[in-house]
Amino acid sequence: IIAELSSEGLVLTDQGVVIDANTALCDLFGYSHDEIIGKSAIELTAPEDRPQAIEHISSGSDEPYEARGIRKDGSLFPGLIKGRSIPYKGKLVRGTTIIDLSAQREAEEMLRRAVAQEEQIRAQNQRLAELSTPLVPITDEIVALPLIGHLDATRAELVMDSLLQGISGTQIHTAIIDLTGVRAIDTNVAGAILRIAKAVRLLGANVVITGLSAEVAQTLVALGI
Repeated sequence: IIAELSSEGLVLTDQGVVIDANTALCDLFGYSHDEIIGKSAIELTAPEDRPQAIEHISSGSDEPYEARGIRKDGSLFPGLIKGRSIPYKGKLVRGTTIIDLSAQREAEEMLRRAVAQEEQIRAQNQRLAELSTPLVPITDEIVALPLIGHLDATRAELVMDSLLQGISGTQIHTAIIDLTGVRAIDTNVAGAILRIAKAVRLLGANVVITGLSAEVAQTLVALGI
């Protein structure tokens, strides 16, 4: 009766043969109580995992281990197994608990895929960021940074990082930021461009902004840049 209160599969074996099992274990393997009685514990274990199960049973080990069980329909499931010797009807038998790890494995796999996908997206974003801020050397002392597409605050910070890293510790005295391919920027990005220019000057170089559209020029003038 107590065994029936457990959500874990509980089984008693004598010389490796099932002599009793609770409902949770019968449901786990897909057998009725009468069907599972008399079955070999090894018969309920995946062939590849049987040597490990035999070793634990024969040695009387109480260390938990993982092995795959075989259901009545032939499907496999991962299980956490722990057995020990217990008295039963005047003799010692092996009592074993079996926990189905299927849900845990599925959750772990979903997490692994999510982490891998996140890493892939991060790598792609990093690659796109690098491609979106190409630093082109004109001479040993002049570099150009042609920008194309939408320029937002995040990308403006990437531009600053790329530019500062590109000229730091070099003989570069002029950095040309070409905005020909940028249709429009907002006031926050315009302010970021000003910060870029100031940061570059702190490294001893000048910034030349070229390729301004009418809209971008108006935004910069409105800010007094």
